[in-house]
Amino acid sequence: MVASAARHLRVDRSTVNRYIKESAYLRQIVKDERELVTDITELKLFDAIASGEAWAICFYLKTQGKDRGYVERHELTGRDGENIGVTFTFDRPNDND
Repeated sequence: MVASAARHLRVDRSTVNRYIKESAYLRQIVKDERELVTDITELKLFDAIASGEAWAICFYLKTQGKDRGYVERHELTGRDGENIGVTFTFDRPNDND
C-alpha cells in the first residue's frame, strides 16, 4: 500500500519506494504484510469453498489438485482438426566458432 503510506507521510510514492529499496528493515515489513494479505485471502477462498461456491472449488482444484488430474487441457490442431505439421531446423555450429 505504497500510495496510502505516501499520503499518510505526505511524500511522493517514489520517496516511499526509494526508502523501501534502500532499507532491509522496510523490505521485510513489506514482505510480512504481503504474506498477511495472502493468508487473509486464502481464508476467504476456503470460506467460499466451504460455502459451496463453484468458482472457488474450480479454482482450487485447477491450482492445487493437478496431481489428481484436475488440469485444464488445451488441444492444438490444424484446420478442421487436422494434424499440425512441425518442422525442426538445426543449425550446425560453424567450425570457426
